Amino acid sequence: MGKNWGYKMKFIKINLLGLFLCLIIFSCGHSLPEDYGVYGYTGNKCVSFETQNLQFKGTLFQSITGLKGPSGAVLEKVDYLIVFLERITPDLIQLSKLEFIRQDYVTNIMGHSGVELNMWVAAEPISFKIESISSDPDMYKLIFNNSLTDGFYAIHFGNLGKGSSLELAASENIVYDFVVGQLENYPSFEELKKRNEEQVKNVAIKLIDKMNNLYNENKFVEISSIYKPNGYTLTGNDLDDYIKGSKIWFFEAGRIENYTIQEINVSETFGVILINTEYEKIGRRIEKMLVNKIGENYFITSIH
Repeated sequence: MGKNWGYKMKFIKINLLGLFLCLIIFSCGHSLPEDYGVYGYTGNKCVSFETQNLQFKGTLFQSITGLKGPSGAVLEKVDYLIVFLERITPDLIQLSKLEFIRQDYVTNIMGHSGVELNMWVAAEPISFKIESISSDPDMYKLIFNNSLTDGFYAIHFGNLGKGSSLELAASENIVYDFVVGQLENYPSFEELKKRNEEQVKNVAIKLIDKMNNLYNENKFVEISSIYKPNGYTLTGNDLDDYIKGSKIWFFEAGRIENYTIQEINVSETFGVILINTEYEKIGRRIEKMLVNKIGENYFITSIH
């Protein structure tokens, strides 16, 4: 009796603990939120979206609004949204899929001028129907007409894109954003710039290594596939002169015994590299190489 009673109590405690954990995991579930905000629901999971202010770029006459990047909310898919906000009526609610734009044109006093954007702007309005929630007049359920595909989305209550600067300044500039899919696919400009610079750095190191190996093997014709002086492809007499000069230099300097990169400075599309190169016959010498992006690929464009 005592053993059975102790076992039953242990079983009850375990099940109560399991029930408590389940309540934590599924607390959001399909229940309605208690706090003001915007929420995304999928299955038994709900995610609260963060807010961020719109970014403005343009002139006194016309501006373009957008976002720097995602604020962090990510879902694999979204079944529906709940908008629970004060003083927001259904006619104000908009949902847009965003795209990253580097630059665009806006109106100024002289006509049009280019403006650097580097932000995410509305690319496609998403259609949905709204259902009122009878238990609270400030709460609305948004049901999409079509399932949301992977992308970066924003719920906004004013213009998100190009418009009159005065109108944009007077409109609501708070946005709730979320990502469907993988967060890393929708970087901010700062993150994108950092990625591109790291790519240039890695490519530059590989190009230098490849060039030095081809030089040591006297494969000067193949070097022309990665070396484009001032951005031009070596052909005809220019290629012949390059090969002739390279052979003379190899005879005088010898093989490259070793090299180290002393300094490397990169931007999104080019790099400047200082290299300490040790030659077989003339010893060490500091060389400067430029690497540039031409089309979709990178090339060494200068050697000093």
